[in-house]
Amino acid sequence: MGSLIFLAAMLFVAWFFLIRPQQRRVRAHQALVQTLHEGDEVMTTSGIFGTITSMDGDVLRVEVAPGVELRMVKNAIARRTDPEANTSDGDQDDGETGADAEAAPAAEE
Repeated sequence: MGSLIFLAAMLFVAWFFLIRPQQRRVRAHQALVQTLHEGDEVMTTSGIFGTITSMDGDVLRVEVAPGVELRMVKNAIARRTDPEANTSDGDQDDGETGADAEAAPAAEE
């Protein structure tokens, strides 16, 4: 009886740490794919960045360079990129520099 409880506990732990997170990732990816629109900046699963120019069912056209479009399925999109997030990273660096600059005069006094 004890080994049956141990087996059930191990199956629960495997489900909780392996299967459940994968199901969440799949649901999140499906939600992302359903909300794609023309003009969205995206990154593909192969790491190619581009902008969606047209959509026809499950097929997208993604412009990766001026005048260069790739045809791909929606499921090939890994994530939507946010151009504002890239500029906010630079703002964080400026904030660190500012804090260092404030600390330097305090050390001189």
